[in-house]
Amino acid sequence: MPIDLSSTTKNPLDFWKRHSKKFPLLCKLAKRIYSIPATLCNVEREFSSAGLIINQRRTNINPEQIENILFIRSVQKLQFLFISVSFL
Repeated sequence: MPIDLSSTTKNPLDFWKRHSKKFPLLCKLAKRIYSIPATLCNVEREFSSAGLIINQRRTNINPEQIENILFIRSVQKLQFLFISVSFL
């Protein structure tokens, strides 16, 4: 697909808005990925997840391990997002 470079902007959502009829599913996915959340709920969820990982039984867990566990959880959530979009 040829892309007119003169019509490109720094905002990727502009591209998807112009091509939403040609790529409806990718457009929906792009909106979910590139949209900025209105609140800081994602940060609160990460702290909540970290609190569930670090409990009295796991007080000696390495901080790097905590980061790895949180990363794996976020990747699993992202995979779920891709699966749910594919069913649309």
